Amino acid sequence: MLEKARKPCNNELIRKDIYKIAQFPINSFNYVLDIGANIGIFALMLRVLNRAAKIVAVEPNKENFAYLTTNMDGLDIITDSRALGDGSTLWLRERAKPHPLDHRFMPSRPENSSTYPVPSIRLHSLFEQYHQEGEYCIKCNCEGGERYFIAHPEDEKVLQGAKSVNLMVHFPGSKSDYPDCPTWEEYTAWIKHLFSSTHSIHYGHSHRGKGRGIFNMVKL
Repeated sequence: MLEKARKPCNNELIRKDIYKIAQFPINSFNYVLDIGANIGIFALMLRVLNRAAKIVAVEPNKENFAYLTTNMDGLDIITDSRALGDGSTLWLRERAKPHPLDHRFMPSRPENSSTYPVPSIRLHSLFEQYHQEGEYCIKCNCEGGERYFIAHPEDEKVLQGAKSVNLMVHFPGSKSDYPDCPTWEEYTAWIKHLFSSTHSIHYGHSHRGKGRGIFNMVKL
């Protein structure tokens, strides 16, 4: 049984298949990067469906990472506690009590705020560190860290080479905590520019007010 399993998370990832994984035959991937792995549900799903794949689950929140390492024990899944970013140190708010910015990574330490430092890594560096030949899947839900992909050629090349890219984007909205992220229109234009000639593009599970939605790209 997964530690800290929650019904909404199970509904979204398993019952609703928000990352469109059910469309792929068994053993479609040789390599999986689960960035923003939380407690490991997506990584576990991909292990069941891809028994021989190298799977890397990346989760910088220290509380979630503790659950993740427990849940992935014995499943031959690599865990990594860095954040997706530009290679600099980012700051994550402590979770002493619920707060809208619990999962936000900030480039500088806010004054009068209980935060802890988290090292970050570029996508292409993460990909190269754990590289495995063959078809690969990248899933990313990293609370705004995806903004570092835009106009970075090495990161974009990694994304374009994937068989499947599952990208939750975060953008400014009326109830959103992402004022410093690109707009939905900017993300959409970037996605189309990067993938329209090589991948099918599906957008869904959108909440414009809360500033999030999911792009799923599959190589043609």
